[in-house]
Amino acid sequence: LETVGRPTMTDSKVTEENGALLSFSTDVYPEVTLGQYKGLEAEKPSVEVTDEEVDGHIERLRKQNARLITVERPAQDGDTVNINYAGMLDGIPFDGGTAENQNLVLGSNTFVPGFESQLVGISAGEERDLDITFPENYGHDLGGKAVVFHVKLNKVTETIVPEQDDEFAKDVSEFDTLDELKADIRAKALENAKKQADSAFEQAAVDKAAENTTVDMPKALVENELDIQMERFGYQLQMSGYSMEQYAKMMGGDVSTMRNAFRPAAEKQAKISVTLEKIAEVEGITASDEDIEAEFKSLAEQYELEVDKVKEMVPMDELTGSIKTRKAIKVCLLYTSDAADEE
Repeated sequence: LETVGRPTMTDSKVTEENGALLSFSTDVYPEVTLGQYKGLEAEKPSVEVTDEEVDGHIERLRKQNARLITVERPAQDGDTVNINYAGMLDGIPFDGGTAENQNLVLGSNTFVPGFESQLVGISAGEERDLDITFPENYGHDLGGKAVVFHVKLNKVTETIVPEQDDEFAKDVSEFDTLDELKADIRAKALENAKKQADSAFEQAAVDKAAENTTVDMPKALVENELDIQMERFGYQLQMSGYSMEQYAKMMGGDVSTMRNAFRPAAEKQAKISVTLEKIAEVEGITASDEDIEAEFKSLAEQYELEVDKVKEMVPMDELTGSIKTRKAIKVCLLYTSDAADEE
């Protein structure tokens, strides 16, 4: 039997004649019946790069290369001010209401409403009292309360964004003109858009093949896929400084709630996986020695490790399974047409 998941003991008997008799129950790999998986219709997203996208990229480059310069004039919206402030409620300082050398961009709406607007027109060295009423829904027992912030302005800095010209292009790239820089941005964006469109087309074809497949999916296969997806998402959360439990609480639930939210995607992916495995079986797809060595080499380059080290780390069945899956996807793409073109 090709079992899936962990077996569970369902019964146990001990007799003088037969000794110990243990009964186990386990899911087995399902019977998979393929439907149409070649010559499918799938929609491929259109590929284009607009002038607005190129201009947006240029604007981001300009902002990334902006300079801050100190100015001797009253503060304006868009300026960055460096301030000291102390908040008082009924003449008494409150927690979290005091700071020194705090940078604040006027007009960014970073601080409580009314704070930034009252600093427009203030000059370096000047001090002001700001009358502020916290919003009703503001936490920390300050909601709806009127306070006074005593503010001293240390300096005003203005953001100087470089002009969009040939000199700018020379400063931020290897190109001599702005037109050359824009052409390069457009070409790279177009290449990326084509890759995304190809990936979406490939996924749509695989989805169709899976939809055409008949299978009674064992619970264990779905649970295995759920484990993989939860582990992957947990790793992403760790990179952002959160644990699974913290994120679940922020979303108003618990880890069990999150797992249930991932279940539909896991069910879909589990069906895709068994479909591709069956296609590989029917088509006689194998992973040759050359395929395996090339895959090890690719992984070594990707993770900047020695090939022998990768061979120690990656299980052979996992590697060969990945190779056969990719080959099965290529089979799904055979004679697959773009539904948008057909229309």
